[in-house]
Order: sequence, then structure tokens, then C-alpha cells
Amino acid sequence: MSSQCRCLRLITRALCALMFGLFWVVSGYASELKIVDSVGLVRAIKVVRAPIVVVVTIENETRTVPSSGTDNQQECRAVNVDGLAADRSVLPDEARRCVFRNMPAGIWQLEIPQDREWKVHFDEE
Repeated sequence: MSSQCRCLRLITRALCALMFGLFWVVSGYASELKIVDSVGLVRAIKVVRAPIVVVVTIENETRTVPSSGTDNQQECRAVNVDGLAADRSVLPDEARRCVFRNMPAGIWQLEIPQDREWKVHFDEE
């Protein structure tokens, strides 16, 4: 066997090992989904591999939630700080929860109506 052939085999094996290593690293890739408040303070962080459900519970709600979706003052809004995803708006349900479905990784700033207190949790739905 010539030295060129051996050299070619070694290069091929090295490339195969490199490709396997890259595939292994990429398949295990995960990113952070970070929730920040109106002044930019981090309220929640989760490492995610796929979009998940973010549930925001409004703590000190005193009024009833309007049944029609016309009152824009009552919307909860998620703004993607990274600028890589579209902003989202949802109305609170009867349990005073704003449910954002299919939220991808990134930094999301939440705008809650009338500066109410709120808490956030993640749902694996």
C-alpha cells in the first residue's frame, strides 16, 4: 500500500470522526429562554431545546377580565428583545393567566397591563 493511500485513509477517518463529533454537539444543543420585566430585570430562565409554553399569572388583579378581545389595555405582551421572533399579545383568561404558546428561546420582555404584579412559570405541554 502506498503512502498516499495510507494518508488518504487517515484523512478520511479524521474527517469522519470530526463529522460525528459535530453532529453529536449540534444534536445536544439547547438555548435559554429568558423572561425579563419592563425594566429589564430577569424574572425567569429556562434551558429549552424546542419552543415551550410560558404562563404568566397576574397576582393583584382587581377587575374582571373583559369577555371581548377589544380592550387593548388588558393585553399581556411579549416583546422579543433579540429581534429574531415576532412579538406576541394575549388576553388574560378567567384565571388571570396569560398563556404564550410555542415560545422559542431568546430574551422576552413582558409587558403586563397597568403594572400589576405577576409571576411566570414554564409548562412543558
